[in-house]
Amino acid sequence: MRLLKKRHAAVDMRFTIAERYRPFSHQPGTSSVLPGTNLRFQIFPSLVRVFEEDTVVSEINLAVLGPVKDFTVQLDLEKGRIRVWGTASTGYMRYSIYPASTQEKFVLVQETGEKDKAPECKKVTLERLSLGSSKAQDWDMVKRRFDMTEILPVWFFLGQQIEEKDCAPAEGTAAFLHECRRAIISDDSRRLLEPFKLLFQSGFDGILAPRKTDSDHQGFHLPPVASDFSSIALLSDGAKLIRSLFFSYNDCVVDILPALPVEFHSGRFIDLKCGTQGTLDMEWTKKAIRRVIFRANENGVIRFALSREINQFRLRLSETDRGQKLEPGTPIEIVAGKTYYLDRFEK
Repeated sequence: MRLLKKRHAAVDMRFTIAERYRPFSHQPGTSSVLPGTNLRFQIFPSLVRVFEEDTVVSEINLAVLGPVKDFTVQLDLEKGRIRVWGTASTGYMRYSIYPASTQEKFVLVQETGEKDKAPECKKVTLERLSLGSSKAQDWDMVKRRFDMTEILPVWFFLGQQIEEKDCAPAEGTAAFLHECRRAIISDDSRRLLEPFKLLFQSGFDGILAPRKTDSDHQGFHLPPVASDFSSIALLSDGAKLIRSLFFSYNDCVVDILPALPVEFHSGRFIDLKCGTQGTLDMEWTKKAIRRVIFRANENGVIRFALSREINQFRLRLSETDRGQKLEPGTPIEIVAGKTYYLDRFEK
């Protein structure tokens, strides 16, 4: 009985990711995109500038008497808002900026310490990526460390909350989007991250605020911007490309870790949407897939594509099921409401 209990407890019904994505900065004038909009906010202690691309569409003057201590701008991706706080000469200040369905597109809510009067928003389960980093999300320090295990999960999470735009042409900083695609197609795991790094360096300022040109003049030789594309595509298209490094789904075939960069030794990806067929969680360590949990939403057949090194895996239909050995690509009949466990991936 003891052995059975240990074995039973070793299986997780779902994977979890403890990280919460709330990058922040203490720099006055920090820029950030408001989730759910195409608006960029540049935030100072006593002024908020609102941009659509490079055009200022609104300015909000705040009744703040400085200097402001501990000034903080936080991009709260868990609640889809920008949050600002600090201590002015007249006392503590705190407010949040939310997307809105009004003509103004956003609402600024002063917080008084009472119950947060946030506008009600429809909650959507987003896919969540973790590459094992647990460092504080002080974005100025993140940019200095320049570690993509910290950057890509936040970029991906924000990109899901941005309205999709048409694919940007290979102009300005968006040229590196196309370099990312080419790197993924080339299947060279040692060079996959390089164009993502160049895109991050040239295409963003503040806390992942996208830009068409490198306003820091770092010396990138970029094609001139000749069309009126939206820089928001750097977030939404970038998120799709990040996803494709770890997972793809097409025509009832799930491809697991199709283009894993060598730098990402371990990680988890949860709530991945497999079309209408279901959702999937997966975990890898030492650059190899270890466990997959698939939850079926409908009856049908699904296949799992794996790396060339893997010859077989175990499929179980319950936590106590001994399971069966299958080869990658084997058609698996699925039933709506059932959960399927994949492990013991062997070469």
